[in-house]
Amino acid sequence: MGIILNSESRPSSSDSWGTPVQQKDEDLYKPIKNFQGEIIGWIERTESEKLRRKMENAPPPPPLSPLEDLSSDEDAFAKTGTTPPNDIFSNSEDSDEENNVDKDKQDLLSQNLQPSPVPFSKRLLTQESISGKSTQEDPVKHKQRVLDNFKPSIKKNDLDFDVEILTQKLREAILDENKDEIIDLLVMNSSDQRQLIAAQYKSNYRTLLESDISANFSANFKHLVLSLIQDPAERDAAYIRSIIQNNFRIEDIVGTLAWCSRNQLKDIKRIYKAKFSSDLELDLEKAAGRRHLPVIRVLCAENRDEKDLDAKSHWAEVRKNVDWLEQSIEEDDKANFKLRLNDILSNRSWYLLPDIFDAFENQNGSDLSVYVKKMLGTKISEAFTSLFFVLDEPSAFYAEEIYAAVEGLGTKDAKLQQIFVQRSECDLQSIDNVYKKMFDKRLEKMIKEETSGKYKDLLLAILKP
Repeated sequence: MGIILNSESRPSSSDSWGTPVQQKDEDLYKPIKNFQGEIIGWIERTESEKLRRKMENAPPPPPLSPLEDLSSDEDAFAKTGTTPPNDIFSNSEDSDEENNVDKDKQDLLSQNLQPSPVPFSKRLLTQESISGKSTQEDPVKHKQRVLDNFKPSIKKNDLDFDVEILTQKLREAILDENKDEIIDLLVMNSSDQRQLIAAQYKSNYRTLLESDISANFSANFKHLVLSLIQDPAERDAAYIRSIIQNNFRIEDIVGTLAWCSRNQLKDIKRIYKAKFSSDLELDLEKAAGRRHLPVIRVLCAENRDEKDLDAKSHWAEVRKNVDWLEQSIEEDDKANFKLRLNDILSNRSWYLLPDIFDAFENQNGSDLSVYVKKMLGTKISEAFTSLFFVLDEPSAFYAEEIYAAVEGLGTKDAKLQQIFVQRSECDLQSIDNVYKKMFDKRLEKMIKEETSGKYKDLLLAILKP
């Protein structure tokens, strides 16, 4: 993210020749002003700021197309094969008075409804994005886009994985305090393979691998090594606990729990309960406050339908859910819209949700967050910003979170380590590419500027093993 100043940062609204500072789009750039209120330069806004301003300045949504009749919410739930989930909006900040949504604005959604002249199959997924949304006439499922376009930095070792030999080498490296060898042994194997090494280590030497690491190393190098060898659910539970106790940010929770499968989520909850004698969801609700209650409940929902659908069934399910939301909007029925959004966000798979959002936007010209704002109010819409962002552009979301970890005084090392380890087998190299586009800097350069020693070498090895 670059700062653009005129005439070598002179405190004036014009350069040495009296030329005014070039005007820029304030939706994309933030003005820098001197004490007299004169603009002396511009700084590019973060992607989340751009998204928020886009939502705030969005025009009233265009007309919607007629939908097939869904006679009642009970029938609608029956058609989707789900049961109504717990209300994610109950007791939230705006649950009373429906957030006092402006009726005049709401009426815009229920007037002059006209059929769309473009068939649904032609409207789906036509916009290109950083994460590689399909621009083909035949849409590509989000899960396939992730597999095809997201590049991990660490992959499974299919060449020479011998758990006995690797365990012995790791033991020798720890006793010799050979950090370079430890780095090589850890990043050449996947998380599952590192768990096998840890189990073999305990069996061979009658001690925990974590204990020997802690006894022989210190500071950030030790913490990052422990993150790499920990069970992922144990690592995530410990990280969430630290967020709850220190400087809670909803983005940190979203980044940790979004995309977790039902089994992964249950493991995190179980380990959290065992280690901290407390309920994860209740602790998150207390820390988040009323504003973020709906997001916490979505992230902690355990009833997602994760069955793998063929392409035809997948897009039929997408269409059904889009139509379901649209009917509530056309009827100006905020209660049913809330109920249906509650069911979709809580019960649909993480891979189906982005396609529902994409289809909704392509069919109606505005993204779902605009309609959430119109139907449920600004505060609820803003509360869901980070969740919608990580579903729409995962690599961009995590790139921005990495930037948040290193900007300003001091580096938030726990956050940086969490993202690097968590995303290393998913899309860390894709995050690197997006980070370059967003902030004009590679992650490699950022690591060299913000860290040092073998801790720096380990981060670089995770990025490019």
